[in-house]
Amino acid sequence: MKIERNLQTDTTVLTLSGDLIFETVGPVRSAYLEAADDSKVEINFSDLQNIDLAGLQVLYSIQKDRDGTGKTVVFSGDKGL
Repeated sequence: MKIERNLQTDTTVLTLSGDLIFETVGPVRSAYLEAADDSKVEINFSDLQNIDLAGLQVLYSIQKDRDGTGKTVVFSGDKGL
């Protein structure tokens, strides 16, 4: 799992590549927590190869963390995973 973090105007973009699986959700969660105070976070899946239930759970928890805060999360670049 490789995670790139880029700042684009008012959005922090986390680009994930490799596999978002049980063994790699920790670094993804940590990268998100570093950006959690930003008003808009985009998580880009364009280079993601595989995702398992643990990966889906961390994405769901990120979405739930943003709910009701006035902050947004955008999921982009899916390839029909």
